[in-house]
Order: sequence, then C-alpha cells, then structure tokens
Amino acid sequence: MKVSMIMTRHHGVRLHKSAWSRQTTYEGDLTVAVTQDNRLNRLSKTAKLVRAGGWQTVELVDADLAWMNEERLVLTGFESCEQEGEVVDYAQSWLCLVGLGRRLKTEQEMYEEQQGGAKRAPTLPIGEIVPGWR
Repeated sequence: MKVSMIMTRHHGVRLHKSAWSRQTTYEGDLTVAVTQDNRLNRLSKTAKLVRAGGWQTVELVDADLAWMNEERLVLTGFESCEQEGEVVDYAQSWLCLVGLGRRLKTEQEMYEEQQGGAKRAPTLPIGEIVPGWR
C-alpha cells in the first residue's frame, strides 16, 4: 500500500499533535508481515516502509493497528536504534496517510479555514511598482 508516513514519537516521547505537520513525511510502500526476529529470538509482526527505489527501509517491530479509516491509519510498535554500540528499542507510532504526496495541514492553513477561507493579500517582490500607486 502506498502511503505518506509521519512518525509521531521521538525516542519514545510522544510529539504534540501540533508538531506533526512539521515532521518529515516518509513516502513509500507499506507492508506488514510476521517475521522471525533473530535479535529477540521470536516471531514478530513487522511493518516496513520501503522508500522509492527500495534504497531505504524504515521498520516498526511488534506492529499493531491502533485505528484506521478511509484515508488514514495508525500503527504502533517499537523502532530500534543503535546508541553507543547497543541496540535500543523505543516506542513509536506511525500516522499513515493513504497515497503518496499527502501531508497534514499546518496550523496556519487550519487557522485560515476557520476564518472562513480568508486569504492573505498577495505580496509583491521588493521593488515592484503597484499600478496607480505613487
């Protein structure tokens, strides 16, 4: 399934929802499968996001579907990071937007929608002369 994914935690700490729109969006093919985890010596449900060209993969171990609707889903689990030569597991959640090129609205976009679609006046490049203005 092609998705645009946002990590909603950093080193296990939940990010505030307002920060999600500023996070990096990863795009690629999402798969979930039961695999043998050699480090944990057991089977584990693993979610993988393979980015374009297959050159980079992001993994979520012990993945669980928290919720889903027609255009979004949330997977929870653990991400593994190497720190000082040791592998450390952190809680992680992925917000997946179905389809490529998707993103969350910024706080500014949501504010403008609440104001009735009021749009900012167009800006002109510095030094441009406005017709009828002296």
